[in-house]
Amino acid sequence: MDINADVFDRNFKARIAIESDAGLFVRALVDAVTDRGEWGARTEHIAVGHRAVRESWQRGRSASRVTPSWFFDVVQRLAPDAVFTTDSGNGTFLAMEHLRLDVPGRFLAPVDYSCMGYSVPAAIGAKFANPGRDVVALAGDGALLMTGLEALTASSYGLARSSACFETGNSRRSRSFSARP
Repeated sequence: MDINADVFDRNFKARIAIESDAGLFVRALVDAVTDRGEWGARTEHIAVGHRAVRESWQRGRSASRVTPSWFFDVVQRLAPDAVFTTDSGNGTFLAMEHLRLDVPGRFLAPVDYSCMGYSVPAAIGAKFANPGRDVVALAGDGALLMTGLEALTASSYGLARSSACFETGNSRRSRSFSARP
């Protein structure tokens, strides 16, 4: 579906091509859908699969290393109502796999162009918008190094936020966790 019919079949042959404004198309599609989220048995099947995957992640735990599963379990236990921001790369995908968020507006990620250096400024904005809520920035080591001026800005405004830095090997200067109370 596209508003511009000239794009049809450019990259691959479309089985069905619909020329439409996206808003009009979605409204028409919603009106045509009769199953409005009643998943029934599928919900439990998905939940069983999630539990099995989480159990397999827990088996990888040891006293000498922090696994992503353990990290996200602890962070969510310590900050159960937090807003999480991520950067490009593995931190975003790990957060998507491990976080269990029950309401919208608690996960901010650069899902369009996957820009590095997004999580810290996004966390600062989220903290301004939610001063009474915990905000956790999840950044890769290289992305964290791109946000020094933003961290100074947050400090100058006295914003409390936490940043977790995932060492991906791109920079040996940063280590596993840094936090500002």
